[in-house]
Amino acid sequence: MDLLSPQVLTSAQLACLASPARSDVFTALRSLGASTVNELAAATGRPPASIHFHVKGLLAANLMRLVERRRTLRRPEAVYEITAAAYRLPDVRKHPESAPLVRRAVTAGLRQTIRGYELAAAEAANRPEADLNIQVIRAAVRLRPHDMDIFLSLLNQAAEMARSAEVPDGVRMNWSSVVYPDLR
Repeated sequence: MDLLSPQVLTSAQLACLASPARSDVFTALRSLGASTVNELAAATGRPPASIHFHVKGLLAANLMRLVERRRTLRRPEAVYEITAAAYRLPDVRKHPESAPLVRRAVTAGLRQTIRGYELAAAEAANRPEADLNIQVIRAAVRLRPHDMDIFLSLLNQAAEMARSAEVPDGVRMNWSSVVYPDLR
């Protein structure tokens, strides 16, 4: 796995991630680390047969790969992992043909973020004694171009810090940031 530079998503990968179900499976694999179809099914709440179908698509798009086969009582179980430590969207200014796929993939990811937030917020309401740290940060600001560059750099640094501080037994966390110009 390339740990140094983010992999720029290809058109085939974007098309794959535009599927909300595949986006869910991909995100679960990123969060869990190396996993089997049954582990991904448990994490996503989807049946193993559905996960197997989506894993085939993610494999074909080179977003995940087979890393080992675990022995079980019945038959070997395939273990999968993602193909890169980080992914980046293509620059649509340089590749305008990818803009529709980027929008669809980002929208699928944001739907997943909303579902995850709703689940976490409901759990926090049902278990007030639990230490469930949920942060919602929204801002509508006007920045000079230089300050916008600094802001985006800080977001990228925060993502890099989180990736470098990741530990196998740590608290699982999901974080989504979307920065866009307000064109109203």
